[in-house]
Amino acid sequence: VLVDAEQSYMQSAIDWMANGAAARFNRGGRAVVMNTYQCYLKDASTRLVLDLQRAEAEGWLMGAKLVRGAYMEQERRLAAEGGTEDPIHPTKEATHACFDACAAELIRRLPFGAEVLLGTHNE
Repeated sequence: VLVDAEQSYMQSAIDWMANGAAARFNRGGRAVVMNTYQCYLKDASTRLVLDLQRAEAEGWLMGAKLVRGAYMEQERRLAAEGGTEDPIHPTKEATHACFDACAAELIRRLPFGAEVLLGTHNE
C-alpha cells in the first residue's frame, strides 16, 4: 500500500495514519505499507529520520516512497497568505540535495530494516 503525500498542512495526519499502519503490518521482513516523503519540503529529511528511528525502536520495517513534490505553487501561496514560513526548499538544487540525502539514508539502512521506492522525477 503506497500512502500518497499531500499538502503540508495535512501531512502530519497522513503520517500518523501511515506509520500506525506500518507499525502494525510491516512485520516479518516485508514493508506492506509505504509512506511518501516529499523532498521539496524543508522538514522531509528530519521526518524521515525520526520515522526510521521509530521503526527501529518498535521493531517494524520502514517503507518509504521518496518524491520531489507536487504542490509547490500551492504551498508557497498558502504560506504567503497565512503569513507563515515557506515550507519549500528555496531552490530546485536544494530539493535535489534533500532527495539525494534521503535516498542515501534509506539505502544505507536497507540491510537493517527499510524498503524504498524512488520517484525520480516530477514536472
